Amino acid sequence: MSWSLLITIVPVVHQTLARAVVGKDRESVSDTNGKTIYYTGITVLVITSLFVFAAMEAKADIAFWTLLMISVMLYQALMERLYLPDPRYYIVTLLTLAAALVYVLFFRSVVV
Repeated sequence: MSWSLLITIVPVVHQTLARAVVGKDRESVSDTNGKTIYYTGITVLVITSLFVFAAMEAKADIAFWTLLMISVMLYQALMERLYLPDPRYYIVTLLTLAAALVYVLFFRSVVV
């Protein structure tokens, strides 16, 4: 079990939950007038994490990657809550985050 497996599993879990909870006609924040704010926020999170990663001298541990995943997914859930009309959208994102955190908690000794 590794981060590459987690990165592969999270989108699959998210799409599966989205189809089960919301249906096939799932909207995206990028289809609303919150598109600019959404992409700006994601860009700021990624750039900030790159600076932190560089400051850590490439010795990023599980806490760094877990906090980055939590930050990005919580920001996505917030944007979905603010800009999408159906509350089920952000609930799917939060359920996906919970599933990813369970994975990290159970396999944290091997997720490096």
